[in-house]
Amino acid sequence: MAASEKPEKTAYVYMVRCAGGQLYTGWTNDPEARLKAHQSGKGAKYTRTHTALGFAYLEACADKSAALRREIALKKLKKAQKETLCAGWTAEKESIKNTNAALCRNWAVNPVPTADRMDKPDCIRPCIYKPRMHKICIYLENNA
Repeated sequence: MAASEKPEKTAYVYMVRCAGGQLYTGWTNDPEARLKAHQSGKGAKYTRTHTALGFAYLEACADKSAALRREIALKKLKKAQKETLCAGWTAEKESIKNTNAALCRNWAVNPVPTADRMDKPDCIRPCIYKPRMHKICIYLENNA
């Protein structure tokens, strides 16, 4: 990689559930910061007036271009299709949370650093996610 080239950040496409049940779709490089911006009224104009509650769907993409393409595809879906996608993501998130809890019942009591965790010091449980999805892991752990 040349000195002038920056490594591509992982991009995410997401849907935020609003207080009235609406879904707002967008993309970001930092899901946690973006959700906080939506919730504090500093995000999109839409979420300022519709009170963002939390993620209904979050997907890692290869890069910004892929996230933008996926965002457009999600925005073209009908509401029922979006709800189905969100329900699947929520079920998967719960399954992962339960698996993580089962794998590391004693992790918080007796953490042992391992080679696969050296790059993830802020994760309180062993990360079963792919390294590029670690931001999602932190979000899930903090919002379990």
